[in-house]
Amino acid sequence: MNQRVVYVFDNDGTLYDCPSEFDKAVTEKMIICIARLTSMSIGQVYDKRQELFERYGVQSTLLAFSREGIITDADSFIQETYLSVNPLIYGIKPNPLLRKTLERLNASLYVHTNNPSVFASKILDCLGVSDLFTAIYGMFENDGYQKPDFHAFQNILKALS
Repeated sequence: MNQRVVYVFDNDGTLYDCPSEFDKAVTEKMIICIARLTSMSIGQVYDKRQELFERYGVQSTLLAFSREGIITDADSFIQETYLSVNPLIYGIKPNPLLRKTLERLNASLYVHTNNPSVFASKILDCLGVSDLFTAIYGMFENDGYQKPDFHAFQNILKALS
């Protein structure tokens, strides 16, 4: 039997240190967007977010508000929030040491993230390593399941087999 070597990485906090200011900036964009969509106050959106996290058992603003029927156009939401914050401003920039390390692995590389894959792709581009990865499995590729849920891992294992 011919075996291949595969590495699956998380993105945030594994391939790069995600600055808390960057995460906060993305979250603030989400809260403002949802407040605009619903006419709720910022405080009400934060409260509703926590309520929906508990109700749906997720830690994703996008998934929680989508399941509630408030976010109906995920692509537009992602453009207005995740993709509207410039990672370079927060120090997420090309990392030659990371690139060299990943190249030495001599294996198929994948990312498994709880974020949208297009966002992870943007981060990998900023790090200068996107061309080294075979695929990114994000929240939509995992049918809305998030780590550490067993189903999220089952989906990626199925995709890799």
